[in-house]
Amino acid sequence: MLSRDRACFLLREQANTCSAFGSPLYGDLLERAAREVESGGRLFFELIAPYDAPSGRAGALALRLMAAVHRLVLTGQAPTLAPHYPSVGGSQPNAWPAFERVSADQRDLLVPLIALPCQTNEVGRAAALAFGFFEIASATGLPLRLLELGASAGLNLRWDQYRYGGGGASWGHQGSPVDLVGLWKEAPPALTEIRVVERSGCDPRPVDPTTAEGRLSLEASIWADQTERFARLRGALDVVLRVPASLDQESADTWLPRQLAGARPGMASV
Repeated sequence: MLSRDRACFLLREQANTCSAFGSPLYGDLLERAAREVESGGRLFFELIAPYDAPSGRAGALALRLMAAVHRLVLTGQAPTLAPHYPSVGGSQPNAWPAFERVSADQRDLLVPLIALPCQTNEVGRAAALAFGFFEIASATGLPLRLLELGASAGLNLRWDQYRYGGGGASWGHQGSPVDLVGLWKEAPPALTEIRVVERSGCDPRPVDPTTAEGRLSLEASIWADQTERFARLRGALDVVLRVPASLDQESADTWLPRQLAGARPGMASV
């Protein structure tokens, strides 16, 4: 079980990270939760204390707390907090009183949700990954076979279905629901047409993005005031319905050797 000092550290560490990476809402709420624990309060300490981990960031415990509360907002079970959460159209300031009240009133719902693993799938990363895909396709002249380790819901396996731009270049589907235009600061040096012939991945806890539960799990993990990330995720979830990919529940150390065991002529495995 967590010590009070450890709980305070984890909440405050994540508060600082959220503030630094563009989520003032989560930065403020987690800092206030840390102060509540620090001053001897029982609410947030007792919510997260059962889920200690021996080292590191304790299994993203602070983010699991925030995802649990966000899930209640997304499903309409926290109507007093919704006006403060931009992910559902809220814009009111000072979310703390409502956040604290919801956390207290909905404790029985939150406890099992906090136990869920933190599972995110940031499609914005595809803007960086694209540089490597272009380089490989240009160098080999072959279609790509994509193998993703730690694939989560496999959203980045559909990277070629998104729209990219920046640095004087543009690439991808004009009407894509995932708009990554502006994430390129310079044009890829090997911009080329690409064909993907296989999409597969593995994850210890893969998320099925075709199910309501899978979609909700991913949405809840987005920081609620980062509306651009939220829009990208929802667009990627729409792409999933028409572009299949194979996801296995397996560790990379057994999955990848099997995938690379035989020759696959006519394609480049990435």
